Amino acid sequence: MGLIAIATSDGVTIDGRLDTPGTYYIYCFDENREVVLKEQRSLHRCRNRHVLPQEVALLLSDVLLILVTDVVRETEIYFITRGILVAAVRGNVSEALQGYQRRGRFLDELFAKLRKR
Repeated sequence: MGLIAIATSDGVTIDGRLDTPGTYYIYCFDENREVVLKEQRSLHRCRNRHVLPQEVALLLSDVLLILVTDVVRETEIYFITRGILVAAVRGNVSEALQGYQRRGRFLDELFAKLRKR
């Protein structure tokens, strides 16, 4: 399974967006399919400045899935063309990761097809 980036300020709740400065927690699954927090990556800007999709795409170019609270359709398409799926999700980080873990094989196949395009 590939890397998953979750926009969260505290590691507990998905509360970030792609167009605002913030922190992404990067998760992966080990050989036993257990969730592992690999690292944190941040984009720091002035509070009033929006972040461009290109900046986030560079920061997260190695991930397969980004979970945020909201995503504009054009931005979603931009990331899809780069082989990254973005999903708007509200709620708890651990619940989202458990859901991904249960559907992981299906999503891995989907990501493989997406990356080939």
